[in-house]
Amino acid sequence: ILSNTLLLYCLLPSAYLFADTAWRENRLLPLEKITVGPWDNFEVSVDSGDARIYFTRDRNRVANIFTQNLQDNQPELFIASDGDSKDPVLQPGGHFLAMTYFRHDAQGDVCLVKLADKSIACITNAETTDESPFWIDNEHLGYLARAMSETNRQLISYDLTTKQKTLLHQGAISAPAVHPNGQYIVFNQNEDREANVRINVLNRQTGKIQQPPAFDLSGITGYLAFSTDGNFLYFSHYLSDTNFDQRIDGNDHSVAFRIPFAPWLDSSQAMVPEQLSSVANNCKFPNLTARFLYLTCAFEGSLDIYRLPLSGAVPQTWTIDQIKEAHLSARSYQDRLLLLNAMRYRSQQTDATLLERLLSDHLQLGELTAAAYYVEQLQHYYQKQNNGDLSAFYQSLSLLLQASAAKQRVPVGIVTAQFTGKVAAIRKQLHGQKIRATLLTLMDAYLDY
Repeated sequence: ILSNTLLLYCLLPSAYLFADTAWRENRLLPLEKITVGPWDNFEVSVDSGDARIYFTRDRNRVANIFTQNLQDNQPELFIASDGDSKDPVLQPGGHFLAMTYFRHDAQGDVCLVKLADKSIACITNAETTDESPFWIDNEHLGYLARAMSETNRQLISYDLTTKQKTLLHQGAISAPAVHPNGQYIVFNQNEDREANVRINVLNRQTGKIQQPPAFDLSGITGYLAFSTDGNFLYFSHYLSDTNFDQRIDGNDHSVAFRIPFAPWLDSSQAMVPEQLSSVANNCKFPNLTARFLYLTCAFEGSLDIYRLPLSGAVPQTWTIDQIKEAHLSARSYQDRLLLLNAMRYRSQQTDATLLERLLSDHLQLGELTAAAYYVEQLQHYYQKQNNGDLSAFYQSLSLLLQASAAKQRVPVGIVTAQFTGKVAAIRKQLHGQKIRATLLTLMDAYLDY
Protein backbone atom coordinates (compact mmCIF):
# COMPACT_ATOMS: atom_id res chain seq x y z
CA ILE A 1 0.00 0.00 0.00
CA LEU A 2 2.84 2.39 0.92
CA SER A 3 4.67 1.77 -2.35
CA ASN A 4 1.49 2.44 -4.33
CA THR A 5 0.95 5.68 -2.43
CA LEU A 6 4.55 6.80 -3.10
CA LEU A 7 4.11 5.94 -6.76
CA LEU A 8 0.95 8.06 -6.89
CA TYR A 9 2.73 11.06 -5.35
CA CYS A 10 5.63 10.67 -7.79
CA LEU A 11 3.25 10.71 -10.69
CA LEU A 12 1.20 13.69 -9.48
CA PRO A 13 3.55 16.50 -10.67
CA SER A 14 3.67 15.25 -14.26
CA ALA A 15 -0.08 14.71 -14.27
CA TYR A 16 -0.64 18.27 -13.09
CA LEU A 17 1.82 19.49 -15.69
CA PHE A 18 -0.10 17.83 -18.50
CA ALA A 19 -3.39 19.11 -17.10
CA ASP A 20 -1.96 22.63 -16.98
CA THR A 21 -0.78 22.37 -20.58
CA ALA A 22 -4.21 21.18 -21.73
CA TRP A 23 -5.88 24.01 -19.79
CA ARG A 24 -3.67 26.61 -21.44
CA GLU A 25 -4.50 25.29 -24.88
CA ASN A 26 -8.19 24.80 -24.17
CA ARG A 27 -9.26 28.36 -23.34
CA LEU A 28 -9.96 31.68 -24.99
CA LEU A 29 -6.60 32.83 -26.30
CA PRO A 30 -5.34 35.93 -24.46
CA LEU A 31 -4.02 38.99 -26.25
CA GLU A 32 -0.22 38.99 -26.38
CA LYS A 33 1.06 42.39 -25.31
CA ILE A 34 3.77 43.85 -27.55
CA THR A 35 4.27 47.39 -26.24
CA VAL A 36 4.05 48.69 -22.69
CA GLY A 37 2.73 52.13 -21.62
CA PRO A 38 2.52 54.46 -19.81
CA TRP A 39 2.34 56.36 -23.11
CA ASP A 40 -0.27 55.52 -25.72
CA ASN A 41 1.13 53.26 -28.46
CA PHE A 42 -0.95 52.64 -31.58
CA GLU A 43 -1.11 52.34 -35.41
CA VAL A 44 1.39 49.52 -35.85
CA SER A 45 3.10 48.38 -39.06
CA VAL A 46 5.04 45.11 -38.96
CA ASP A 47 7.76 43.68 -41.18
CA SER A 48 7.07 40.44 -43.01
CA GLY A 49 9.07 38.33 -40.57
CA ASP A 50 7.38 39.59 -37.39
CA ALA A 51 10.80 40.80 -36.24
CA ARG A 52 10.32 44.58 -36.06
CA ILE A 53 7.38 46.93 -35.65
CA TYR A 54 6.89 50.63 -36.34
CA PHE A 55 4.21 52.46 -34.40
CA THR A 56 2.96 55.84 -33.22
CA ARG A 57 3.60 56.86 -29.63
CA ASP A 58 1.68 59.77 -28.11
CA ARG A 59 3.60 61.43 -25.29
CA ASN A 60 1.74 64.35 -23.73
CA ARG A 61 -0.17 65.02 -26.96
CA VAL A 62 3.01 64.82 -29.07
CA ALA A 63 2.93 62.01 -31.64
CA ASN A 64 6.15 60.42 -32.88
CA ILE A 65 6.98 57.24 -34.76
CA PHE A 66 8.91 54.64 -32.78
CA THR A 67 10.37 51.28 -33.75
CA GLN A 68 10.84 48.15 -31.68
CA ASN A 69 12.78 44.94 -32.27
CA LEU A 70 10.51 42.12 -31.10
CA GLN A 71 13.50 40.11 -29.90
CA ASP A 72 14.62 42.58 -27.23
CA ASN A 73 11.38 44.64 -27.02
CA GLN A 74 13.22 47.92 -26.53
CA PRO A 75 11.35 50.81 -28.25
CA GLU A 76 13.44 53.48 -29.96
CA LEU A 77 12.51 56.85 -31.42
CA PHE A 78 12.58 56.39 -35.21
CA ILE A 79 11.69 59.86 -36.52
CA ALA A 80 13.38 62.84 -34.85
CA SER A 81 11.13 64.60 -32.36
CA ASP A 82 11.48 68.03 -34.04
CA GLY A 83 8.27 67.30 -35.96
CA ASP A 84 5.18 65.26 -35.10
CA SER A 85 4.69 62.07 -37.12
CA LYS A 86 2.12 59.27 -37.28
CA ASP A 87 0.51 56.63 -39.56
CA PRO A 88 3.65 54.52 -40.23
CA VAL A 89 3.20 52.05 -43.11
CA LEU A 90 6.00 49.77 -44.35
CA GLN A 91 6.51 49.31 -48.08
CA PRO A 92 5.98 45.64 -49.08
CA GLY A 93 9.57 45.52 -50.34
CA GLY A 94 10.83 46.93 -47.04
CA HIS A 95 12.86 49.88 -48.44
CA PHE A 96 10.57 52.75 -47.42
CA LEU A 97 8.25 53.73 -44.62
CA ALA A 98 5.35 56.04 -45.49
CA MET A 99 3.98 58.35 -42.82
CA THR A 100 2.01 61.50 -42.07
CA TYR A 101 4.50 64.24 -41.09
CA PHE A 102 3.84 67.64 -39.51
CA ARG A 103 7.25 69.31 -39.41
CA HIS A 104 6.68 71.58 -42.42
CA ASP A 105 2.88 71.58 -42.51
CA ALA A 106 0.66 71.78 -39.45
CA GLN A 107 -2.15 70.12 -41.44
CA GLY A 108 0.03 67.14 -42.31
CA ASP A 109 2.00 65.90 -45.33
CA VAL A 110 2.49 62.37 -46.63
CA CYS A 111 6.20 61.61 -46.67
CA LEU A 112 8.55 58.72 -47.45
CA VAL A 113 11.36 57.63 -45.15
CA LYS A 114 14.22 55.65 -46.69
CA LEU A 115 14.95 52.97 -44.09
CA ALA A 116 18.63 52.72 -45.05
CA ASP A 117 19.51 56.26 -43.95
CA LYS A 118 16.23 57.70 -42.53
CA SER A 119 16.18 60.45 -45.14
CA ILE A 120 12.72 62.00 -45.57
CA ALA A 121 11.06 63.12 -48.79
CA CYS A 122 7.52 64.52 -48.74
CA ILE A 123 5.25 63.99 -51.73
CA THR A 124 2.58 66.55 -50.76
CA ASN A 125 2.59 70.21 -49.71
CA ALA A 126 0.71 72.74 -47.60
CA GLU A 127 -2.01 73.25 -50.22
CA THR A 128 -3.81 70.13 -48.96
CA THR A 129 -4.35 68.22 -45.73
CA ASP A 130 -2.85 64.79 -46.37
CA GLU A 131 -3.13 61.60 -44.32
CA SER A 132 -3.79 57.84 -44.22
CA PRO A 133 -0.96 56.58 -46.47
CA PHE A 134 -1.14 52.97 -47.66
CA TRP A 135 0.92 50.98 -50.15
CA ILE A 136 -0.90 49.82 -53.29
CA ASP A 137 2.26 47.99 -54.41
CA ASN A 138 6.01 48.65 -54.25
CA GLU A 139 5.76 51.44 -56.84
CA HIS A 140 2.49 53.12 -55.88
CA LEU A 141 1.48 54.80 -52.64
CA GLY A 142 -2.12 55.69 -51.89
CA TYR A 143 -3.28 58.40 -49.49
CA LEU A 144 -6.15 60.79 -48.71
CA ALA A 145 -5.95 64.50 -49.52
CA ARG A 146 -8.34 67.36 -48.79
CA ALA A 147 -8.12 70.92 -50.08
CA MET A 148 -8.55 73.62 -47.44
CA SER A 149 -11.86 74.83 -48.86
CA GLU A 150 -13.31 71.34 -49.33
CA THR A 151 -15.05 68.91 -47.00
CA ASN A 152 -14.61 65.81 -49.16
CA ARG A 153 -11.36 63.87 -49.41
CA GLN A 154 -9.60 62.70 -52.54
CA LEU A 155 -8.20 59.19 -52.85
CA ILE A 156 -4.84 59.63 -54.57
CA SER A 157 -2.35 57.17 -56.09
CA TYR A 158 1.27 58.36 -56.26
CA ASP A 159 3.79 56.73 -58.65
CA LEU A 160 7.24 56.58 -57.02
CA THR A 161 8.99 56.35 -60.39
CA THR A 162 7.21 59.05 -62.43
CA LYS A 163 6.12 61.09 -59.38
CA GLN A 164 2.70 61.43 -61.00
CA LYS A 165 -0.51 61.59 -58.96
CA THR A 166 -3.77 60.01 -60.06
CA LEU A 167 -7.19 60.79 -58.59
CA LEU A 168 -9.01 57.51 -57.94
CA HIS A 169 -12.14 58.65 -56.08
CA GLN A 170 -13.45 61.45 -53.91
CA GLY A 171 -16.07 61.87 -51.21
CA ALA A 172 -16.47 61.64 -47.43
CA ILE A 173 -14.05 58.70 -47.34
CA SER A 174 -11.78 57.23 -44.68
CA ALA A 175 -9.78 54.15 -43.69
CA PRO A 176 -8.49 53.01 -47.12
CA ALA A 177 -6.86 49.58 -47.49
CA VAL A 178 -5.68 47.62 -50.52
CA HIS A 179 -5.99 43.96 -51.49
CA PRO A 180 -2.57 42.24 -51.77
CA ASN A 181 -3.04 41.83 -55.52
CA GLY A 182 -3.50 45.59 -55.87
CA GLN A 183 -6.78 45.25 -57.77
CA TYR A 184 -9.18 46.30 -55.00
CA ILE A 185 -9.09 49.31 -52.71
CA VAL A 186 -11.65 49.30 -49.90
CA PHE A 187 -12.63 52.35 -47.88
CA ASN A 188 -15.43 53.70 -45.73
CA GLN A 189 -17.71 56.36 -47.19
CA ASN A 190 -20.11 58.43 -45.12
CA GLU A 191 -23.32 58.54 -47.10
CA ASP A 192 -25.19 61.28 -45.26
CA ARG A 193 -22.76 62.99 -42.86
CA GLU A 194 -24.49 61.27 -39.95
CA ALA A 195 -23.92 57.62 -39.18
CA ASN A 196 -24.66 55.86 -42.47
CA VAL A 197 -21.12 54.65 -43.14
CA ARG A 198 -20.73 51.98 -45.84
CA ILE A 199 -17.73 50.14 -47.24
CA ASN A 200 -17.02 50.79 -50.90
CA VAL A 201 -14.75 48.67 -53.09
CA LEU A 202 -12.86 50.31 -55.96
CA ASN A 203 -11.81 47.96 -58.76
CA ARG A 204 -8.61 49.51 -60.13
CA GLN A 205 -8.87 47.50 -63.36
CA THR A 206 -12.33 48.75 -64.29
CA GLY A 207 -12.39 51.99 -62.28
CA LYS A 208 -15.85 51.06 -60.99
CA ILE A 209 -17.09 51.34 -57.41
CA GLN A 210 -18.96 48.42 -55.87
CA GLN A 211 -20.85 48.53 -52.58
CA PRO A 212 -21.19 45.04 -51.08
CA PRO A 213 -23.96 44.41 -48.53
CA ALA A 214 -23.57 45.70 -45.01
CA PHE A 215 -22.34 43.21 -42.42
CA ASP A 216 -24.97 41.46 -40.31
CA LEU A 217 -23.96 43.51 -37.28
CA SER A 218 -25.24 46.49 -35.37
CA GLY A 219 -23.22 49.70 -35.42
CA ILE A 220 -20.60 51.00 -37.86
CA THR A 221 -17.29 49.78 -39.29
CA GLY A 222 -13.97 51.44 -38.49
CA TYR A 223 -10.53 50.51 -39.82
CA LEU A 224 -9.91 47.96 -42.59
CA ALA A 225 -7.05 45.61 -43.49
CA PHE A 226 -6.54 42.52 -45.68
CA SER A 227 -4.91 39.23 -44.78
CA THR A 228 -1.61 38.72 -46.59
CA ASP A 229 -3.20 36.10 -48.89
CA GLY A 230 -6.18 38.35 -49.61
CA ASN A 231 -8.71 35.75 -48.51
CA PHE A 232 -10.07 37.76 -45.59
CA LEU A 233 -11.00 41.37 -44.97
CA TYR A 234 -10.30 42.27 -41.35
CA PHE A 235 -11.97 45.26 -39.75
CA SER A 236 -12.70 46.96 -36.47
CA HIS A 237 -16.35 47.59 -35.69
CA TYR A 238 -18.28 49.68 -33.18
CA LEU A 239 -21.21 47.51 -32.18
CA SER A 240 -22.95 49.78 -29.72
CA ASP A 241 -22.96 53.04 -27.79
CA THR A 242 -20.69 51.84 -24.99
CA ASN A 243 -20.06 55.29 -23.47
CA PHE A 244 -23.79 56.18 -23.48
CA ASP A 245 -23.48 59.47 -25.39
CA GLN A 246 -26.33 58.41 -27.71
CA ARG A 247 -24.12 57.97 -30.78
CA ILE A 248 -21.89 55.24 -32.15
CA ASP A 249 -18.48 56.63 -33.06
CA GLY A 250 -14.75 56.29 -32.45
CA ASN A 251 -15.23 56.98 -28.74
CA ASP A 252 -17.04 53.67 -28.25
CA HIS A 253 -15.46 50.27 -27.71
CA SER A 254 -14.32 48.59 -30.90
CA VAL A 255 -14.21 44.89 -31.78
CA ALA A 256 -12.10 43.06 -34.39
CA PHE A 257 -13.85 40.94 -37.03
CA ARG A 258 -13.01 39.28 -40.33
CA ILE A 259 -15.05 38.13 -43.32
CA PRO A 260 -14.13 36.04 -46.40
CA PHE A 261 -13.54 38.74 -49.00
CA ALA A 262 -14.52 37.08 -52.29
CA PRO A 263 -17.84 35.59 -51.04
CA TRP A 264 -18.73 38.92 -49.42
CA LEU A 265 -17.91 40.84 -52.59
CA ASP A 266 -20.21 38.55 -54.61
CA SER A 267 -23.01 38.41 -52.04
CA SER A 268 -26.33 40.22 -52.29
CA GLN A 269 -27.30 39.48 -48.68
CA ALA A 270 -25.85 40.68 -45.37
CA MET A 271 -23.26 38.20 -44.11
CA VAL A 272 -22.25 37.31 -40.55
CA PRO A 273 -18.54 38.01 -39.99
CA GLU A 274 -16.30 36.19 -37.51
CA GLN A 275 -15.67 38.02 -34.23
CA LEU A 276 -12.00 37.88 -33.21
CA SER A 277 -11.69 39.97 -30.04
CA SER A 278 -13.85 40.82 -27.04
CA VAL A 279 -15.67 44.13 -26.75
CA ALA A 280 -14.05 44.41 -23.31
CA ASN A 281 -10.61 44.77 -24.95
CA ASN A 282 -11.59 47.73 -27.18
CA CYS A 283 -9.33 46.89 -30.15
CA LYS A 284 -8.88 48.72 -33.45
CA PHE A 285 -6.24 49.46 -36.18
CA PRO A 286 -5.88 45.86 -37.47
CA ASN A 287 -2.59 45.01 -39.17
CA LEU A 288 -1.80 41.59 -40.63
CA THR A 289 1.27 39.46 -41.20
CA ALA A 290 1.29 35.86 -42.41
CA ARG A 291 1.19 34.66 -38.79
CA PHE A 292 -0.50 37.25 -36.60
CA LEU A 293 -3.25 39.81 -36.28
CA TYR A 294 -1.83 42.96 -34.65
CA LEU A 295 -4.26 45.31 -32.90
CA THR A 296 -4.25 48.48 -30.85
CA CYS A 297 -6.27 47.85 -27.68
CA ALA A 298 -7.24 49.96 -24.66
CA PHE A 299 -8.09 47.91 -21.60
CA GLU A 300 -5.09 47.99 -19.25
CA GLY A 301 -4.73 51.71 -18.57
CA SER A 302 -3.25 52.84 -21.89
CA LEU A 303 -3.39 52.20 -25.61
CA ASP A 304 -0.97 49.43 -26.49
CA ILE A 305 -0.20 47.05 -29.31
CA TYR A 306 -1.22 43.41 -28.95
CA ARG A 307 -1.44 40.42 -31.23
CA LEU A 308 -3.59 37.35 -31.70
CA PRO A 309 -3.54 34.36 -34.04
CA LEU A 310 -5.14 35.17 -37.39
CA SER A 311 -8.28 33.30 -36.32
CA GLY A 312 -8.70 35.39 -33.17
CA ALA A 313 -9.32 34.59 -29.52
CA VAL A 314 -11.60 31.57 -30.01
CA PRO A 315 -9.39 28.56 -30.86
CA GLN A 316 -9.88 27.48 -34.44
CA THR A 317 -9.85 23.83 -33.36
CA TRP A 318 -12.89 24.18 -31.11
CA THR A 319 -16.04 22.40 -32.21
CA ILE A 320 -19.49 23.93 -31.82
CA ASP A 321 -20.05 21.79 -28.70
CA GLN A 322 -16.82 23.09 -27.16
CA ILE A 323 -17.86 26.69 -27.86
CA LYS A 324 -21.21 25.96 -26.20
CA GLU A 325 -19.42 24.59 -23.12
CA ALA A 326 -17.16 27.65 -23.00
CA HIS A 327 -20.21 29.90 -23.22
CA LEU A 328 -21.81 28.14 -20.26
CA SER A 329 -18.70 28.74 -18.11
CA ALA A 330 -17.81 32.24 -19.39
CA ARG A 331 -17.31 34.74 -16.57
CA SER A 332 -18.34 37.92 -18.40
CA TYR A 333 -21.06 38.98 -20.79
CA GLN A 334 -18.37 40.29 -23.14
CA ASP A 335 -16.85 36.80 -23.41
CA ARG A 336 -20.30 35.30 -23.87
CA LEU A 337 -20.92 37.63 -26.81
CA LEU A 338 -17.58 36.68 -28.33
CA LEU A 339 -18.43 32.97 -28.05
CA LEU A 340 -21.97 33.39 -29.32
CA ASN A 341 -20.77 35.28 -32.38
CA ALA A 342 -18.11 32.63 -33.01
CA MET A 343 -20.82 29.95 -32.75
CA ARG A 344 -23.08 31.87 -35.11
CA TYR A 345 -20.32 32.31 -37.70
CA ARG A 346 -19.05 28.74 -37.62
CA SER A 347 -22.46 27.06 -37.57
CA GLN A 348 -24.13 29.59 -39.89
CA GLN A 349 -27.19 29.14 -37.68
CA THR A 350 -30.15 31.21 -38.88
CA ASP A 351 -32.88 30.51 -36.33
CA ALA A 352 -33.86 32.74 -33.42
CA THR A 353 -32.01 30.92 -30.63
CA LEU A 354 -28.66 32.65 -31.01
CA LEU A 355 -30.30 36.00 -31.74
CA GLU A 356 -32.18 35.79 -28.45
CA ARG A 357 -28.97 34.95 -26.58
CA LEU A 358 -27.14 37.83 -28.22
CA LEU A 359 -30.01 40.13 -27.32
CA SER A 360 -29.95 38.96 -23.70
CA ASP A 361 -26.21 39.61 -23.25
CA HIS A 362 -26.37 43.04 -24.88
CA LEU A 363 -29.25 43.95 -22.57
CA GLN A 364 -27.26 42.81 -19.53
CA LEU A 365 -24.43 45.14 -20.64
CA GLY A 366 -26.83 48.03 -21.21
CA GLU A 367 -25.86 48.17 -24.91
CA LEU A 368 -29.20 49.38 -26.20
CA THR A 369 -28.17 50.08 -29.81
CA ALA A 370 -26.98 46.51 -30.36
CA ALA A 371 -30.00 45.17 -28.44
CA ALA A 372 -32.37 47.16 -30.69
CA TYR A 373 -30.69 45.64 -33.76
CA TYR A 374 -31.43 42.08 -32.62
CA VAL A 375 -34.93 43.01 -31.44
CA GLU A 376 -35.70 44.18 -34.97
CA GLN A 377 -34.30 40.97 -36.45
CA LEU A 378 -36.35 38.84 -34.05
CA GLN A 379 -39.52 40.78 -34.77
CA HIS A 380 -39.09 40.19 -38.51
CA TYR A 381 -38.15 36.53 -37.93
CA TYR A 382 -41.32 35.75 -35.96
CA GLN A 383 -43.42 37.77 -38.39
CA LYS A 384 -42.20 35.48 -41.21
CA GLN A 385 -42.97 32.48 -38.98
CA ASN A 386 -46.56 33.78 -38.59
CA ASN A 387 -46.05 33.94 -34.83
CA GLY A 388 -48.11 37.02 -34.08
CA ASP A 389 -47.61 36.95 -30.31
CA LEU A 390 -43.82 36.95 -30.39
CA SER A 391 -43.67 39.39 -33.30
CA ALA A 392 -45.84 41.83 -31.31
CA PHE A 393 -43.75 41.23 -28.20
CA TYR A 394 -40.51 42.21 -29.92
CA GLN A 395 -42.15 45.18 -31.59
CA SER A 396 -43.24 46.33 -28.13
CA LEU A 397 -39.80 45.63 -26.68
CA SER A 398 -38.37 47.91 -29.37
CA LEU A 399 -40.51 50.73 -27.97
CA LEU A 400 -39.30 50.03 -24.43
CA LEU A 401 -35.69 50.24 -25.63
CA GLN A 402 -36.48 53.65 -27.10
CA ALA A 403 -37.73 54.71 -23.66
CA SER A 404 -34.55 53.37 -22.04
CA ALA A 405 -32.38 55.25 -24.54
CA ALA A 406 -34.33 58.44 -23.82
CA LYS A 407 -33.75 57.90 -20.09
CA GLN A 408 -29.98 57.68 -20.65
CA ARG A 409 -30.05 61.19 -22.12
CA VAL A 410 -31.73 62.64 -19.01
CA PRO A 411 -29.46 63.90 -16.18
CA VAL A 412 -29.60 61.75 -13.07
CA GLY A 413 -32.35 62.85 -10.70
CA ILE A 414 -34.06 65.10 -13.24
CA VAL A 415 -37.27 64.39 -15.15
CA THR A 416 -37.58 66.72 -18.12
CA ALA A 417 -40.75 67.63 -19.99
CA GLN A 418 -39.20 66.22 -23.17
CA PHE A 419 -38.58 62.85 -21.52
CA THR A 420 -42.09 62.77 -20.03
CA GLY A 421 -43.57 63.50 -23.45
CA LYS A 422 -41.45 60.75 -25.04
CA VAL A 423 -42.63 58.18 -22.49
CA ALA A 424 -46.27 59.23 -22.98
CA ALA A 425 -45.94 58.80 -26.75
CA ILE A 426 -44.36 55.36 -26.33
CA ARG A 427 -47.09 54.32 -23.89
CA LYS A 428 -49.73 55.33 -26.43
CA GLN A 429 -48.00 53.26 -29.10
CA LEU A 430 -47.82 50.27 -26.76
CA HIS A 431 -51.54 50.43 -26.07
CA GLY A 432 -52.12 50.29 -29.81
CA GLN A 433 -50.20 47.00 -30.11
CA LYS A 434 -51.95 43.63 -30.21
CA ILE A 435 -50.30 42.18 -27.12
CA ARG A 436 -51.66 40.26 -24.16
CA ALA A 437 -53.13 42.25 -21.28
CA THR A 438 -50.71 40.80 -18.72
CA LEU A 439 -47.72 41.77 -20.86
CA LEU A 440 -49.12 45.26 -21.37
CA THR A 441 -49.47 45.61 -17.59
CA LEU A 442 -45.79 44.71 -17.14
CA MET A 443 -44.71 47.19 -19.81
CA ASP A 444 -46.81 49.94 -18.24
CA ALA A 445 -45.13 49.18 -14.92
CA TYR A 446 -41.69 49.45 -16.56
CA LEU A 447 -42.59 52.86 -18.01
CA ASP A 448 -43.91 53.98 -14.60
CA TYR A 449 -40.60 52.95 -13.05
